[in-house]
Amino acid sequence: MSMLRALRTMAVASALLWVWGCSGQSEVELRKFPYPYRAGLSISSDIDETWTRAEFLEIQQYLCTRDSTSLGEGLGLEIGNSFWFYDWTGRSSFAYFLGRTAEPSPDARLIDLFVRSGWVDVLHSYGDFSEGGFRRDLVAPCARILQQWRDDGHPVRAWVNHGNPLNRQSIGKLPYQRGDDPGLPEYHTDLLLRTGVEYVGMWEMTHIVGQETRHRLGDVAKEGAVLLVYALNWVRGRPQTRFRFRNDLMRVATLDDGNRVYSFRRFISPGRFEGADVWNLPEQISAGVLEELKSKEGYLVLYTHLGGNAGHDTYIPPDARSALRALANEYDSGEILVTMTTRLLDYCRMYGGVRWRFTMNGDSVAVFITGVDDPLAKWNDAHREFLQGITFYVPRSSRAAVLLHGEMLEIQRNPADRTGRESVTIPWVRREFPTDF
Repeated sequence: MSMLRALRTMAVASALLWVWGCSGQSEVELRKFPYPYRAGLSISSDIDETWTRAEFLEIQQYLCTRDSTSLGEGLGLEIGNSFWFYDWTGRSSFAYFLGRTAEPSPDARLIDLFVRSGWVDVLHSYGDFSEGGFRRDLVAPCARILQQWRDDGHPVRAWVNHGNPLNRQSIGKLPYQRGDDPGLPEYHTDLLLRTGVEYVGMWEMTHIVGQETRHRLGDVAKEGAVLLVYALNWVRGRPQTRFRFRNDLMRVATLDDGNRVYSFRRFISPGRFEGADVWNLPEQISAGVLEELKSKEGYLVLYTHLGGNAGHDTYIPPDARSALRALANEYDSGEILVTMTTRLLDYCRMYGGVRWRFTMNGDSVAVFITGVDDPLAKWNDAHREFLQGITFYVPRSSRAAVLLHGEMLEIQRNPADRTGRESVTIPWVRREFPTDF
């Protein structure tokens, strides 16, 4: 009997501790996304297939402004884009340099404007080297421009691999991905990372809707199918990227030269293993995908080519515009945060690493941000720019404060959301779209 009493006592004590822990958590807690959003999405568009300045501008104005465009009234979304330096194959006229030279092209000023304003935030490799020809000495003029942008406070912080196996500038573990392999003629990551690149897209795709969430039954089935493909490729001796069962948005990757970066994943619809273009958007951001993303409260970086409109009469086909309009409605209604790729990655990184504590006096609360746990050791301190959107659940938003280095931050005080809890947010500031074309 004494043993039974002891077990009952332990059970009651454990239950009380659990209730106390939950109530302590419910007083002040980090909200997963900026208020009022339930999920986060970025459209990561590779610049190949965007052939001209006119096409680039019309697409970006339609997506990012409220202006009247040939595609209809603008959506007002925060969607970035990518660029490259060289038009090596002669198939694109929209690049920073003129052809294979280091002479600025007529579009260099436009690319410079969009990089400095933050609306072009990804370097989609140095160019289309799908016929070969890349070598290290081609990087020097690119690195000078990238370094100048960094020195001026506008670094390009993301790189995405491009193209077929002849694009040996690519970064990663596949045999043709030689850009991070010291001693080879294509090695360049020592130069690239000095200019501020921290995020690398290594062609690690996912078919799962919503990262940083738990797998559901359907997700396990998708992963099982991908694992089967990996196993078959392994048996056949085919090189392939790393299989990742963990549903993370990004991971710390060690390159062949010993440098470390964040390798991030992009979403592609099940059944697609190679590419996605703008006409795939109705599938990529269908109503079902958006509902699943919200229900999971996940992140999603969507892979596409916004300029991939071959065979269509307009830059963005009507059904793709309808899908984008539905996405804009989700954003406008406070359901899905839509932003550019690096901003979403930055937010996820800060949410996962920010250190904080709080003190309470009655229903008043003070939240003290004390630092950041960052595996790359680049964010040892919580910089205000990257704290944008960080949101804390509090008992009463009118009686809350958030402090950084002893200084009270400006905060947005939010009413109760769908959980019934009030919160405060370090304001998320939308970037100004450039106008001086």
